Amino acid sequence: EQPQAWFPGVVMSRRLNRFEYENTLRDLLGVDVSVAGLFPADGAGGEGFDNAAETLFLSPVHAEKYLEAARSAIEYALKDPRSRNYFIVAEPNEYTSVAQAVERTFEWLLPHVFRRPATEREYGRYLALFESAQKRGESFDHSVAYALQAALISPQFLFRLEQLNQNPDPQLVGNYELASRLSYFLWS
Repeated sequence: EQPQAWFPGVVMSRRLNRFEYENTLRDLLGVDVSVAGLFPADGAGGEGFDNAAETLFLSPVHAEKYLEAARSAIEYALKDPRSRNYFIVAEPNEYTSVAQAVERTFEWLLPHVFRRPATEREYGRYLALFESAQKRGESFDHSVAYALQAALISPQFLFRLEQLNQNPDPQLVGNYELASRLSYFLWS
């Protein structure tokens, strides 16, 4: 009798629970914000852990609260010069154009938001949001904040996503996925 082939299981996408979200915002924006209290309690499942993937669904209430938390954290960070300079790494001046400043800022910011390198399509999406805010007359900072707010409620930020193994053979976890797993395991 032939042994059965082993097919690796699918790793469920995990939504950041409210404390992981708060900690991630703190690390990303360089500011200590308290937003976990805005969210309803995360389900603990039968094991008592509040980070079990099967209990971390995204309800309309969660989506609304994530938007509110992102907006609040970004506004707070923009008012603190140290925090502002932590995530807005370039600004337009006589040596740097708006396009160059936003490019440098997004080159630093988006990989940190997504916990992996951003794709060209993602850069384009958030650049378009920045440009739409600029067309409305928003300042450079508020245009970056507008795009950042959208990134902070995107599935690429709210969920710890991993590459799907299309093979029947086991596949090693990628470096960014492993780093993300470890970081959330260690300080969650």
